[in-house]
Amino acid sequence: MDRSSDRFLVQFDCETTPTDKKPVWFFNNRQIDNTSKYELVSTDNTHHLLFINQPELSDQGQYTISFPESDQSSTANLQVLQTPSTLEFIQPLDEVFLCEEGDNFVLVTRTNKPTHVSWMKNGYKLSIKSKLDALPTNEHRLTIEKAQKIDHEGIYTCIIDANNVATQCHVKILERELQLIQPLPKQIRLNEHDTLTLICETNRKPKKIQWFKDQSNIPLETNNSLMIINADETCTLIINNANKFDSGIYTCRLEDSLITVSDVKIHESAAQFVDGPQSYLIWRQREDGPVVNISCTLNKPNVPVRWFRENQEIQPEFNNKYEIISEGTIQCLLIHDVQKEDS
Repeated sequence: MDRSSDRFLVQFDCETTPTDKKPVWFFNNRQIDNTSKYELVSTDNTHHLLFINQPELSDQGQYTISFPESDQSSTANLQVLQTPSTLEFIQPLDEVFLCEEGDNFVLVTRTNKPTHVSWMKNGYKLSIKSKLDALPTNEHRLTIEKAQKIDHEGIYTCIIDANNVATQCHVKILERELQLIQPLPKQIRLNEHDTLTLICETNRKPKKIQWFKDQSNIPLETNNSLMIINADETCTLIINNANKFDSGIYTCRLEDSLITVSDVKIHESAAQFVDGPQSYLIWRQREDGPVVNISCTLNKPNVPVRWFRENQEIQPEFNNKYEIISEGTIQCLLIHDVQKEDS
């Protein structure tokens, strides 16, 4: 039996060995002939077809094909299903749906006929991506990924667009106990100017994250080289171009319930000359005559230096001929009123 509901036609097909005998069709033991309701067709003396147009409930029953002067026959049963007159949910949403935080969940409902539906959460329509030419369907799904209690818990409603028939479900998100998957390393040893990176990972996104250094809260606004990145389950603190003052005990506190600690030590590099010393003569329109500037550059700023002339330390506080200037990594010695004996 072949049934095609979209054409409102039922087809019975019986295949035999070649025969020139004309078959006889019966419905519930009553012979049927070609009418507007029934169409009897035989092709190639091997295929024998019965078509039933516009099948109704009264057409369901037993259909038999037989051949005169033969004991050969074949029987099939036809069941006609009544088409629903109204759209409705045949599988409504569960009254309560439980999901663990961080998991994906899917709400599923079914209607008795293909149709379009809309989804709402707490009375607000949800914007769901779908193809503009999407066909109506009997099964309707709403998928939520990485469920969060604050974002996804609530009353979900599926509404049939054609008649506003609805089904509801209360989704409850069960909060996971926060756990450390990867704590901070117990010790970190770096050289000055290296990048310090502290990372810890949890089983879910923490609601509150605090970073401390030596038990004091770390303020972002006072350190341009510091970055704190909290992305889902990963908490990261980065300090670029670290120096000795960044050494200390670092603590990441998560939701006031979990603490992970790292002992960080930044080894200070020795001061070294990068450039110099270099000297040049400056002519000034001053009473004290020309000035010589001797300068050098260090690899780190604000390092105290001492100047010497022929192994004797120069002390400007006792001799105003000399002037020492320190600006960041640049150190300068000025010699005023230069004379031949200053060579």
